[in-house]
Amino acid sequence: MQVSSEFEVKCPQEQVFAFVSTPERLAKCIPGCSQLTDLGEGNYGATLEVEVAFLKLKFDVTVRLTEVNAPSSLKAVVDGKPKALAGKLSGTVDLTVRAVDEQTTRIHYVLDQTITGKLGGIGQSVFRAKCEEMGSLFAENLKAALTHPQEALS
Repeated sequence: MQVSSEFEVKCPQEQVFAFVSTPERLAKCIPGCSQLTDLGEGNYGATLEVEVAFLKLKFDVTVRLTEVNAPSSLKAVVDGKPKALAGKLSGTVDLTVRAVDEQTTRIHYVLDQTITGKLGGIGQSVFRAKCEEMGSLFAENLKAALTHPQEALS
């Protein structure tokens, strides 16, 4: 399943890239993400909590940065296991940061995700809707963090 979106922020490209390439800052913009741990060498562990349909799911995830091309893009591989259900979540994230002008940056992301096991039996359409909702919240949080850092995510 692939979900993608694009949005603009009133912030210079270099500043946006510095923010998104700092996992501790970026994690605060991801809905339900907590307990980020630096595992070294571009690897991170985190807990991700989401409510999908009638289920509250908690995942232990690992994120591995596979490419960092300052100031324009980064790629990561994500793997996770839910704490209460059999299954697996795996995927890739491609994030591109492109200057529109000196003060405006366009951010484009693509999440390509696979869900297996009992977790996958819930249904791709349910997960797609949840991923799109989380993507919208991520975009709002990231815009707020970049344009009003003193007020964001308080």
